[in-house]
Amino acid sequence: MADDDTQLEREVKEFGNGAHATVPREWLGETVVIRPAEENSSKALQPPITTEKLHSTLKDASREDFTREIRNSDNYPREGEYQYDHDLRLSIDVELVYENDTAGIHDAEEGRVTHLIDRPTEEELLEHTEWWDTSMRQPETLGCIDPAVSGVLDQYGITYGDLYHYTIKWNGGGKRSFDFSNRLAAEGRFYLPIWSRYDSLQDYKDSSAYRVATALTEAPEEDYLKYLNTLTERGINWGEREKRDGATRDVSREDILEESTIPAPK
Repeated sequence: MADDDTQLEREVKEFGNGAHATVPREWLGETVVIRPAEENSSKALQPPITTEKLHSTLKDASREDFTREIRNSDNYPREGEYQYDHDLRLSIDVELVYENDTAGIHDAEEGRVTHLIDRPTEEELLEHTEWWDTSMRQPETLGCIDPAVSGVLDQYGITYGDLYHYTIKWNGGGKRSFDFSNRLAAEGRFYLPIWSRYDSLQDYKDSSAYRVATALTEAPEEDYLKYLNTLTERGINWGEREKRDGATRDVSREDILEESTIPAPK
């Protein structure tokens, strides 16, 4: 009450279109002051919870701020719930949409930041690799990585194309949802959006989806941006349905071999 030091701790519960907290009957007719309790963590969200507050929290969050929990219903590798440690009301739920053969990631990358050379010759292998020698069997194909991203991608061809649904939850209710596939990077994992749902790279960077992608990964954000920027420069189809037509740049076989980093097969 305004003129009393009496304090009660009560949970604020949903009530119609608003919320209420129960106080003792003997307080009927009194004037009381109600305010949110101080949270232990400065990173806790204070009501009212808005899209902007969720966006800001995720912008400042990193993978270390979340604890991943595997539930009984989680049967696929990336499924689970990421609990925000500084405010248990905030979590990110992950569920499989469908299993894929990784074609979507290859469609986006091949001819832009990765290349396949069919039937490389002995001369090409000797000239353009540091790991092949004549005692080794010649590979059927040679995976090549654009130098701009060779330091941020794991070995060419290691991808995870399954599509997963990521939902930001507050007090158990879904607030925003996004779909990502996963690409193994040199340090952590890249969360790849559905390119056609964003008009441009800047449109994606301004979204809550980007904040989820950078909050949950262990890969440095600068690596993720380098990857996205390079794909954009090489002609990724933001805002359009991806075309499965292979290379988008007119680059010769010799240019690919000359320009690319060629990792040794594992």
